[in-house]
Amino acid sequence: MFLIDWYRQWKEAKREFIEPKVCESCEVLKIEIAHLHQDNQRLLDRILLPTAQPIERIGDAITPILPRRGIPWAARKQMLEANDRHAAKLMRDAPKPSTSTDTTLEELESEVLNAEQEREGA
Repeated sequence: MFLIDWYRQWKEAKREFIEPKVCESCEVLKIEIAHLHQDNQRLLDRILLPTAQPIERIGDAITPILPRRGIPWAARKQMLEANDRHAAKLMRDAPKPSTSTDTTLEELESEVLNAEQEREGA
């Protein structure tokens, strides 16, 4: 037991003479915390202590900002329905494409064949 106690005492004595290693990031953090404490103290002093000159506020020229309201749904619905009715009327009244019954199937086929021949010949 004596040897173990002696070894423990020797380690403790050796530890006292060794310089502790300083962590750079810990030191930076300590400095930052000190700055934050200082800033917080300044803010608290400014808030809690009365100011020498009261702040003047101009109340006459200020108009309140009201929330912007859109078109009510009933009015919007009426506008959409009116637009749809107008579009339907325009489609109804639009001139109908003339369907000529004079052209026969053979004429259409000959036109297609002529167009193919022109394309291949050119």
